[in-house]
Amino acid sequence: MFSARAYAKINWILDVGGLRADGYHDVSTLMQTVSLYDKLYFEKDTRLSLQTTCALPTDESNLVIRAARLLQAKSGSYFGARIKLEKHIPIAAGLGGGSADAAVTLIALNQLWQLELGLDQLAEVAAKLGSDVPFFLYGGTAWALGRGTEILPAEDIRVEHLLLANPGYEISTAEVYSRFDLLTNSQGDIILPTCSFFSKNELFKQVRNSLSRVVQELKPQIATLEQRLKHLGAQASGLSGSGPTVWAAFADNKQRRKAAEALRLESFKVFEVSTISRSEYRVIL
Repeated sequence: MFSARAYAKINWILDVGGLRADGYHDVSTLMQTVSLYDKLYFEKDTRLSLQTTCALPTDESNLVIRAARLLQAKSGSYFGARIKLEKHIPIAAGLGGGSADAAVTLIALNQLWQLELGLDQLAEVAAKLGSDVPFFLYGGTAWALGRGTEILPAEDIRVEHLLLANPGYEISTAEVYSRFDLLTNSQGDIILPTCSFFSKNELFKQVRNSLSRVVQELKPQIATLEQRLKHLGAQASGLSGSGPTVWAAFADNKQRRKAAEALRLESFKVFEVSTISRSEYRVIL
């Protein structure tokens, strides 16, 4: 048996374009792995099974099982595995937890089953699982383009004192994009990465998310949360993915801790994290 970490992500920048012929949206998003993670355990078995520590499905509707099945089909090898998922990343929170779990499953089972598939081959499987999944094969700071499956690694951005604030409810990604389409008439310009490198201060001037307006209309509390974080001393803040989690960067740990304590009193789920660079991104323990 061995264990693995599936790290969460935030979006520094998320530009959403028009609706594509395949039903997805063109995106240009600067993504970042952070130190909050789910933990997974893998052990060889005669069949494939999943156990979770929360009320998640353990059948084919779970991305972990779907990832394993697709890897079996890709390799033509039908080995089994006993998988346990220890969940810490909030579900449907804009942090990519399910996608990270799926990507790490591909990496781990490729090793457990000794398939020796290359990163490009794993990326082909990952793209079938979801738009965010290929990013988690790389980690660190990277642009995700097209429908989100084309990964362009960027210079890593180091931010030590990050806070993730989650209001404790889920938001439907499908509903957010549906409302976005109504606002934009499903139209959008071709969007490209702004650049491949930012200093931290330059980055904080560029923070944006095309979905923020929609999410704030659905949940006005999110707009209030962003303002609250600024009042608590955040240097920058933004919605992660389609929300509802908001990230905030602070100058030092003292300010971050003060903000965390204040938000916990207001019943937010709060996580004190830092960025995880590509050189630190080792998912197999």
